[in-house]
Amino acid sequence: MFEEEFHTVLDVEDVWDGVMLHWLLEDAEERQEILELVDKAPSHAKRLQPALYARNLRMAGPGQEAWNHACEVCCWVRTLEDGTKGMPIYSNSH
Repeated sequence: MFEEEFHTVLDVEDVWDGVMLHWLLEDAEERQEILELVDKAPSHAKRLQPALYARNLRMAGPGQEAWNHACEVCCWVRTLEDGTKGMPIYSNSH
């Protein structure tokens, strides 16, 4: 029997583990796959780690929807006082 410590206090680590699990389940559903996690791990975070790593590799660069999208709503470049262009500013407004 796999023993695990249970507690009744909800902390930040529990919330992040839950959010990460939710995102992994959504990702698996979108790809019509079954999410498989490590059965025996010292913590829930360690159980999620291989699946998160695999998802991050898929999402890097062109793995994201509209990864190179830029429009006047979500990206703009400031003109600095000396007339040069500054670094692009991004918004997640859409």
